[in-house]
Amino acid sequence: MAARALSRLRYNAAARLIRVSQRSTIAITADGIISDPSKLSIEVDISTYHSGEVVLELFAPSGESVGLIKRIGANDDYDCGSMIKEFEVGNKLTFNSANTSFLAFPYVTGNYAPTRGRSHFPISVRMTPLGTFLAGKDIRGAWKIKMYDYNAEDVVSLGACRLNSWKLKFEAGAVR
Repeated sequence: MAARALSRLRYNAAARLIRVSQRSTIAITADGIISDPSKLSIEVDISTYHSGEVVLELFAPSGESVGLIKRIGANDDYDCGSMIKEFEVGNKLTFNSANTSFLAFPYVTGNYAPTRGRSHFPISVRMTPLGTFLAGKDIRGAWKIKMYDYNAEDVVSLGACRLNSWKLKFEAGAVR
């Protein structure tokens, strides 16, 4: 019983620091169903000082979501990572279901699988395999990305999370 109460306290204490740093939408008007998820990539350019604060979540037009980055520098629910500028503007991180490499410091332009840190918080962001998530999805509609900052006390000049750009890249054969 005491362990459950402590768990709730840790979760609630951490939850007070959350803010949605940025949201962005890409509207797709073409028809199609994703038949080969390995031919669809999500490219993002983000910046922040603390990788443990960053959660990046992709939403399909259906409203379902999958985590791309989940507090990779965090060792527990309260940790925000080091004080190094960990994600630099201009580094293009490409997520694809065929990628097997996880993000590791230093975070540089490259191809990655969705990556999470040791913290399980927030439990609402699911780290489902990208191929499983994308397979069979209708591409028509609003694809959204949300970037969460788990230290809402940050100000932009001191290291708040920034979503600089993102795009969906469909290769031939991705959609039927």
